[in-house]
Amino acid sequence: MSTPILALVLLLAQAGGALPRLEVGAAIEASIEDGDPRVETEVLRTTHPDWPNVGKCYRIEVVEAGEYTLELRSYYFDAYLVLRDDADELLDEDDNGLVFSHSRLVRRLEPGRSYRAHACAVEGGRGPFALALASGRPDPLDPRGRASADLAEGHKAIEEIERREGPASKPLADVIVRVALLLYEQGDLREATALLERALLIQQEVLGPEHADTLSTVNTLGVLYWNRGELATARTMYERAFEARERLLGPDHPRTATAANNLGLLLTQQGEWLAARPLLERALAVKEAELGPEHPDTTVLVMNLGYLLLQLGDWSAARPLYERALIAREKVLGPEHPDTAVALNNLADVLSRQGELVAARPLLERAIAITESTRGVEDPRLGPPLANLALLLQKQGDPGAARPLLERALAIQEKAYGPDSPNTAASLHGLGSVLGELGDLAGARELLERALAIREKSLGAENEATASALCSLGVVLEAAADHEGARQSYQRALAIQEMALGAQHPATVLSVSNLAVILWAEGRPAQAEPYFERVVAAFETCYGSSYPLTARAHFNLAMVLADQGREEEAWVHARSALQASLSAAAGTLWSLTESERMLLLGSGESNARLCLALGEQEHQAEAYELWLAWSGLVSRSLLESRAQLLARVSEHAHEVMARLRETQAAISRLLHQETSADVAEVQRGLGQLRDRRNGLERELERAAGPSSVQPVTLAQLADGLEAGSAWLDFHVGPRFQPATRPGKPGSWSEDHLVAWIVRHGQAHGQGLVQLDLGPAAPIEAALDGYLQVVVGRSAAARGVAAGSSEASSGAAGRELLAYLWQPLASRLEGIQRVFVRPDSFLGALPFEVLLLADGSYLLEERSFVYVQSPLDVLGALGPSGGYRSLLAVGGVDYAGRAEPPGDPRADAGAPGISRRRWAALPGTGDEVRTVSRLHARAFEDGQRVLLVGAEPSEERLKKELSEHSVLHLATHGFFNPERAVSLWDSARRSAEPVELLELEQEFHALVGQLPGLLCGVVCAGANEPTVRGRDDGLLTAEEVLWLDLSRVELVVLSACQTALGERRAGEGMIGLRRAFGLAGARTVISSLWSVEDQATARLMQGFYENLWVKQMGRGEALRAAQLEMLARNRAEHGDALPATWGAFVLSREWR
Repeated sequence: MSTPILALVLLLAQAGGALPRLEVGAAIEASIEDGDPRVETEVLRTTHPDWPNVGKCYRIEVVEAGEYTLELRSYYFDAYLVLRDDADELLDEDDNGLVFSHSRLVRRLEPGRSYRAHACAVEGGRGPFALALASGRPDPLDPRGRASADLAEGHKAIEEIERREGPASKPLADVIVRVALLLYEQGDLREATALLERALLIQQEVLGPEHADTLSTVNTLGVLYWNRGELATARTMYERAFEARERLLGPDHPRTATAANNLGLLLTQQGEWLAARPLLERALAVKEAELGPEHPDTTVLVMNLGYLLLQLGDWSAARPLYERALIAREKVLGPEHPDTAVALNNLADVLSRQGELVAARPLLERAIAITESTRGVEDPRLGPPLANLALLLQKQGDPGAARPLLERALAIQEKAYGPDSPNTAASLHGLGSVLGELGDLAGARELLERALAIREKSLGAENEATASALCSLGVVLEAAADHEGARQSYQRALAIQEMALGAQHPATVLSVSNLAVILWAEGRPAQAEPYFERVVAAFETCYGSSYPLTARAHFNLAMVLADQGREEEAWVHARSALQASLSAAAGTLWSLTESERMLLLGSGESNARLCLALGEQEHQAEAYELWLAWSGLVSRSLLESRAQLLARVSEHAHEVMARLRETQAAISRLLHQETSADVAEVQRGLGQLRDRRNGLERELERAAGPSSVQPVTLAQLADGLEAGSAWLDFHVGPRFQPATRPGKPGSWSEDHLVAWIVRHGQAHGQGLVQLDLGPAAPIEAALDGYLQVVVGRSAAARGVAAGSSEASSGAAGRELLAYLWQPLASRLEGIQRVFVRPDSFLGALPFEVLLLADGSYLLEERSFVYVQSPLDVLGALGPSGGYRSLLAVGGVDYAGRAEPPGDPRADAGAPGISRRRWAALPGTGDEVRTVSRLHARAFEDGQRVLLVGAEPSEERLKKELSEHSVLHLATHGFFNPERAVSLWDSARRSAEPVELLELEQEFHALVGQLPGLLCGVVCAGANEPTVRGRDDGLLTAEEVLWLDLSRVELVVLSACQTALGERRAGEGMIGLRRAFGLAGARTVISSLWSVEDQATARLMQGFYENLWVKQMGRGEALRAAQLEMLARNRAEHGDALPATWGAFVLSREWR
């Protein structure tokens, strides 16, 4: 929402003065009277232009150099101090440097010079005052206590003047008005209104009903009644002030313009735009002629006219007005002034409506920060920017982040304006919409019905804001399957909007869309079709083809066309929907955090799925090419942003990155700590650290600047594949099923597993293979069953060495082969290397361990490379930098107690085991020494850093990782998909059930945004209590993500479960392997399950011999080592034992 600004004009009386000497330590009591000389400065002319500002002048001379304090106090007028030297040069001036309306200047004065102090009454004030001069600097005023001190002094002034002047006098009315304005500033509308009504009665009795002061109070009462939601009373006040001023002062008088502005704004709020526009335009012309185009009062009216145009839907006309106002306010008032914050909010509002979310967000964040620092964290002016930022986050697909902003805005507005104010209704409306989007339909309905009732009462049943509340209520009713209730809300809203806004206004068109959705949901696609066609045409005109609402309009039209069997027409709109989503994302992604990018892409996922579904027959290649552009877009955009940031990194960016890493470490320490005396404190700490961390990431992304991610075409992919290689892509998701009978709309099925195969040289998508492998659930069950038997995952979790029995795995293997591999095998004949992009549960399967019908393993037939993006296939990483520098970590001293017999690496790394139980891995010390010897043999003049025992601390690793081309980490890995175990163990011992629930909610919010916190590698000292100022010994994927590993050629994570992570649609596993890749590492070898450390050591020795001594490619070197171990196992054990070699998978660069 944009913020309309109501001009408040207070008219008080005037007086004159003399020139005696003011002594240090003395006070002068006098009175400003008619005939006192004028006092002029540029600031006074700018801020108080309506009256000649007069006062008395006093001479000051001091005998000692130093700081002196000059104070002017008066209960009768708004005090203003001006200090000049004997040459009449302005030295300093102050309006409200002391409490209430008193003034204070603190200045260094020198002996031998003469100074002149002007005690001034602004805006026509008259009456007694006290002027005092003291040596020294006073104690600073406490900003937090300033508001209460102002009020206390104001009430004291009322008592003092009433005692002196009686119950009905002009000075008493003046001071009551000033106190009422203080209360208004602080949000106490009821008390402010009561005082102004008292002042108005006095003024009408003493001055008359049409005196300038009386009309000023009438105008101000209109402002208060408006904010209280009593618009009818406010309108009466505004019309009275406007009619009297126009009659008494003329149409072009500045005070008439003020009255016209306020009445015009109220008419705008009530939807009477034709009547409002000439009033606002006239008011602006008068102020501009009187004060100039950049005066603060002029910019108020500029923004108010912009507000009217915004309500009319003429955003292109509103935008230059808001831009003009912001430029003027920054120039005249400064970039940190609270009135500049209002201009920032208003410009951000129109930018957001136009879809320029990247430009709007920093303006809103800046507006909030300025208002908080200058006005306080509970100032009612925070309501609009908080609400606008929340709406922007909703548009970016993040209603969860919008909710706390709206809850805060509601609390502020309700406290400031009361429960029945239109301002409160706006916050209720916004929060209700968010709750509906989050699935809390009951809570949403309650808030929206309350907002609707307030607007109907205060704004009227036919007001546009009332219609907006009806629309949002209809959405909630529709989600609750109350189609009739939703229809009634939509129809009523549409009738209001067509009359008030016109048929082409975006809000009107949105109501048309809502009604069409109801028709479609009732199984009447033919009736819905013309409505959706109207919506598509209107949104294309209003927003353009790259706006989320335009994408949704095309999606809806595609659905109703598909339900009528018109799949070719439906495909055109499904394609347009996905193209619009891609275009919108391209302009926004670069400025967002990773979690925000995920949410934004997730909000458009249905567009991508519908495009695939409708294109699979006649437009298979085009549909899949669009899917290639969509899936994995978050990872590709992050890689592009990081590369751009590193290419132009500034000193400021270095500082921000350092703060980000400190914050990441602090989150990890708090998340994995063993003990906590206060669970609520942990919850608050996690929330604060999360917000700080996301803010720093956002700052870095903006520092990197805009970046574009070019999609890979099918032709590029096919040409980039070498002969004998193929691309194998998977997607797990529902399939669209068009309507099969009238009265029932189309629907989405259960999740299916779909695969695509692209082979070398298939130009323009010819030969693209798309296979629906069937419902995903039985395939996932078969995969889990096979891994449990063959790999021994459940045994490994109990600390038993992983093993296999080929006889016992036969049945499970045959089921999985039938589901997964056999449909693919015939399409992959002649293919030796397969680039696999797994999705969802397939991320846990190394295809190499699949047991074929003849008793061999797929490893023996083909090689597999696991990729995140088609770019990994195309060699987009550039030439290799070589392997000349090695960092090898192993034999780590965790300083922990011994573990029970069995496989310690498997036991300590399994989910559910406390972080204080990391046991020694004796084989890893020999492993890394062997790796170091092999490196020395291959690269005699190379560099090697071997970290063992207590050396590989987390701090040391963070410093070393970016300095080497090869990283070999033989230590524990961990993946705790459910929760941070030690945090919960500690919480259960000390927390109440409610505290546990709140902590769990904060935890899920945290890891939902930052899933990399739950996986990582274990460093030296991890079993020891964390020392203040030190890391906790757990290097998480979240921390790896922001290291600079652009010089790293190869990472070998010789640790358990380092290939696992959270599943995210279209992005694969969000874990340690992906983090190393996004940080810049070209090749990552990681494990999918726990492996006995001696077997791992043998496999790694074979890999490095193949890589460095035999000079094989990376993928070939790993496969050869795995084949060698497989053959040895068969020879020595009579069993291939795939658990010993199959866990390790290679991703990204394979050459």
